[in-house]
Amino acid sequence: MLDTSQKELNLLDNLPVGILLIDLQGNIKKSNIHALGMLCCAKQEIYSYSIYNFLDNAAENNLKHLINDLITKSLDINLETKITCREGKSFWAKIQGKLIKEADKLSILISIVDFTQNKIKEELLKESEARFQNLANNAPVMIWIADIDGLFSFVNKVWLNFTGSEIGDELGMNWLRNVHQDDMDSLIKDYYSCFESRKIFSKEIRLKNRNNEFHWILLRGIPRMTPEGSFVGFIGTGTDITEQKENQERVTFLNKELSESIKTRDKFFSIIAHDIRSPLSGLIGITEILEEDFHEMNDREMLDMITEANKSARSLFNLTENLLEWSRIQTGRIKFEPVKIYLRSLFHDLSLLYQQNLKYKNITLIYPTNTSILINADDRMTYTVIRNLISNAIKFTPQGGTITIDVSEENDFVKIFVRDTGVGMDETEMSKLFKVDSGFSLPGTENERGTGLGLVLCKDLIERQGGKIGVESVKGKGTVFYFTLPALKE
Repeated sequence: MLDTSQKELNLLDNLPVGILLIDLQGNIKKSNIHALGMLCCAKQEIYSYSIYNFLDNAAENNLKHLINDLITKSLDINLETKITCREGKSFWAKIQGKLIKEADKLSILISIVDFTQNKIKEELLKESEARFQNLANNAPVMIWIADIDGLFSFVNKVWLNFTGSEIGDELGMNWLRNVHQDDMDSLIKDYYSCFESRKIFSKEIRLKNRNNEFHWILLRGIPRMTPEGSFVGFIGTGTDITEQKENQERVTFLNKELSESIKTRDKFFSIIAHDIRSPLSGLIGITEILEEDFHEMNDREMLDMITEANKSARSLFNLTENLLEWSRIQTGRIKFEPVKIYLRSLFHDLSLLYQQNLKYKNITLIYPTNTSILINADDRMTYTVIRNLISNAIKFTPQGGTITIDVSEENDFVKIFVRDTGVGMDETEMSKLFKVDSGFSLPGTENERGTGLGLVLCKDLIERQGGKIGVESVKGKGTVFYFTLPALKE
């Protein structure tokens, strides 16, 4: 409580705010010049009024309540209200009051500040914000606003409808709870980097919707600046681009398939143009010689020609078999039909198939003859795989070498090994295997030709049965191809 003299009150005439001295009932006892002008009253006239004469009923009740708190609780008066002067004009005022002692009596010193212009600006701002929110809530995209610290202060109804949340659940940094964990670190790093640099923000993230499904959202934001150039945060949008991303991935997949299809087509025609033509030409040449010189040949010469013809015919047969099988795979006409296969019988049949080839190069084929291991696989596919691996081993094993087939069980799979004591390969050569576009093929130890198609076919056939294929090799010491297929327990 202030103890104020008349002399001190007279000094208040120089203040640019309205000053009134009222008693505890609200009657005006003194006024400075500025208050007279604000209330449109003459100096003597104003003392016949109460401060309540310039307030409406609601404001009067509020002020009376505040005066009571001032007297009983020593709480200063602080009120924003409309004041209507004697000429009927109204203005927005901030009324503040303190309890003072003047001439041994308790009175209330009231200050009145006209803040009509500020109030108008405030109302215009509220109206502007209301218009913006109405516009934002009817926009077809998600809209967000963040303050200078990057905290969300607003999201529109589209955002809330997407997440199925209340607005309070999305403000601050709460919205991050719906971001996919794999996108979080990158998002936060880029988000705050743009805030620090005041640069446009753009980021594709996965955001969880109301059905707990992640959608791809493109978040974009631009800095918000005051007319004076001060940074006040970001305003941005969120656009659901899930369909666009899926279409993009589909196009990428189709482009990859088209590229693979073109490579397959080129490989197909290359084989037809070169690899089939060569053994056919050799076979034709041999038969022509036999036809023309048959009566002049001795038995040794004739046997050599027949042997060469047989080699060309077998090479052509193997190539044609692989080509037809590969073609069926590419066109989707091959069916996977797993059955119970006895490996012992399969190895025996293949040893008979290559008996002449093995004998010609004096190669020993060793395989398990007493194994009881069974596999659950497609018999035609598996036959083709082992046939190709044995043929490959014969091709790269020199005279007097050895090819060994081994079998082991690994959990629910059977692992089959085809080892040779051939020329082997280095890392560069092994990296080119199993690829249709590499066109990688080496001549055999006796210049046997190949296309590389057999190993590509093996990879496709093994993977279609749920297995894996691999290779290990040392240059000059031989190679081992291995693959797995599902085991079958009796």
